[in-house]
Amino acid sequence: MISRSFRYEIERGMSLATLLIILTGVARAVPVFPNYRDLAVYTTSAPDTINLAKIVAVTQFVNRGKETLRLSARLKPARALGFPGATYRTSLRPGKTAVWTWTFIAPEKFTREVLSGEIVLNGVRERELYISLLGTDYADLHDRNIEKIADRAQVVATYAPRSRDSILTEMTALAARQPKPVLTLAAAGKTEYAILTDALPAPPEGQDATACGLRAMDWNMETCCPHMPGSKRIMSRRSHTWSSTVNALKIS
Repeated sequence: MISRSFRYEIERGMSLATLLIILTGVARAVPVFPNYRDLAVYTTSAPDTINLAKIVAVTQFVNRGKETLRLSARLKPARALGFPGATYRTSLRPGKTAVWTWTFIAPEKFTREVLSGEIVLNGVRERELYISLLGTDYADLHDRNIEKIADRAQVVATYAPRSRDSILTEMTALAARQPKPVLTLAAAGKTEYAILTDALPAPPEGQDATACGLRAMDWNMETCCPHMPGSKRIMSRRSHTWSSTVNALKIS
């Protein structure tokens, strides 16, 4: 026989466990977008000590953030270079550096090539990856401002911009979290509402009714709304409706 209090504790525990599972699922469903500066990517290269045509490239991933990154990187094959492609995978803790070593054989009279690929962070294709290679410089190059390349090929630049899909996904997630206005009084110079005022007094004899009415309206607005700077400009003088200078007035 199970006591009533014991049964209540069991049901309560099951309810809490179910709630925890639901909340965990919701937390996992929310996309996480690492700060762009949290991951730095560098690549250097040098010829192999035995085979000078073989270039050993080293790509370093530096985690400057506060969260561990599940990182995988891929370089696509390059037919002109004879590069078969390369992949890399690691778990990169905060403040740590991961080193990815990959090689290729530079053909004779190699000039230039840009290898392309991608970087996946926490299961999401977060970055594109581009690594630029240049061949041997001409022997008569004597420009002091240029570092002369003597190797058959050398890595000269690494670029890892955010992917288009990642940017669009983050923009969608941010838009979904934006609060929606409860009531919009005016937007883009238009409104569906009107301001009602008391009937204007009859003008004194010999005075223009339009000019007198405008003066009365200005006095009325200044008297009723002394705390609103430039309140006379809020109302259109001709239509008694909101002026087009009011682009957007929202109450959240």
